[in-house]
Amino acid sequence: MAYHGGGVRNERRRLEEWWGITAREGWLSVLGRLLNADMVSDVWEFVLQVRHSLARDYAGPVSLEHWRDTAEGVIRARAEAAAQPRLTPGGVSASRTSSPAAVESRVAGVR
Repeated sequence: MAYHGGGVRNERRRLEEWWGITAREGWLSVLGRLLNADMVSDVWEFVLQVRHSLARDYAGPVSLEHWRDTAEGVIRARAEAAAQPRLTPGGVSASRTSSPAAVESRVAGVR
C-alpha cells in the first residue's frame, strides 16, 4: 500500500472504517467485487458521470466542492423538470413530483 500523505497506519484505519477491511482476505474480497462490478450503484455511476463531464468541460482537475455542487444542482434541476407536465405526441403527460424530503435525501446521499 503506497503512502498517500497520511501514512500506512492512517490508510489501514480508513480501509477498516470505510470498507470494513482488516486483513488481506477482506482486501482481496473487496477488490474482486470491485473488479467484477458487484458493488456498482446508480448513485456511484451518476456522480462519476458528473465528474467525467466536468473534467471534460474544464479540461483538468475538478475540485471536490465544484463536483458536489454540480451533482446537487443536477438532482434539483431533474426534480424540478419532472414536476412539470410535458406535451408529448400522445398528449399531456402527468408530472412526477418528488417530495422535498426525497430530494434532500438524494442530495445528501450524493454529497
